[in-house]
Amino acid sequence: MKPSIFISSILIALQISCTAQKQVDNTKTAAVEIQKQNMAESISMTEESRGNMKIYTFTERQITVSKNGMEESLPLKAEDWNKLQKIVATLNLEKINTYEAPSQNRWSDASASTQINIKTQSGLYTSQTFDAGAPPKELVEVYKTIITLTRPQNKVRNK
Repeated sequence: MKPSIFISSILIALQISCTAQKQVDNTKTAAVEIQKQNMAESISMTEESRGNMKIYTFTERQITVSKNGMEESLPLKAEDWNKLQKIVATLNLEKINTYEAPSQNRWSDASASTQINIKTQSGLYTSQTFDAGAPPKELVEVYKTIITLTRPQNKVRNK
């Protein structure tokens, strides 16, 4: 009689342990899914002024630069994409369209009008327009990184 109680106790303990492990696994899976939804699939920046338009689009493996309709694609290093991802992860994407520009020179053609778009699994998030070189304080880091990665001297480095 005693061996059956002992075996039953072991089986119950194993069942509880397996149930707890399944709950931990489900929690980890949910956390990974939320993280994937917040990861950028693409990041783009548009600069427009009278007669001039530049669009820089970053994806996991490349940068596409479009200047007045002429496109050029360049390889993007994984470390650069990861850097952009880390910066985007610090942003509240739901509020990106509320970030205020510190100046309004674009309204009088004194500066190019600039906008940043971030596409994730959960949607497309678009900033308000701001003056080129003067992003909202919340977007300064992503703006500077985009500018740095798209400078002409970086084309050789990224190849």
